[in-house]
Amino acid sequence: MMKILKKIKIDYRDRRIIRELYKHQTTSLKIKESKREAAIRIGVRQGCNLLPFLFNIYIEQAINECKEYGTGMKV
Repeated sequence: MMKILKKIKIDYRDRRIIRELYKHQTTSLKIKESKREAAIRIGVRQGCNLLPFLFNIYIEQAINECKEYGTGMKV
């Protein structure tokens, strides 16, 4: 995602903010009476206001690559 943001010329300060938002995420897991923290390695925060924006950028890049390389399928 960071490569795509750089490619479309998103300022490095904004990319750094986005990276920091998603870096070192954890969640709490409760199994019976035991509670533990677990690292979230992929995905996005639920309810994140940036998610629609980031998704649109990512999917637009994927569509452009499909058009460029002639891949994909007709529906």
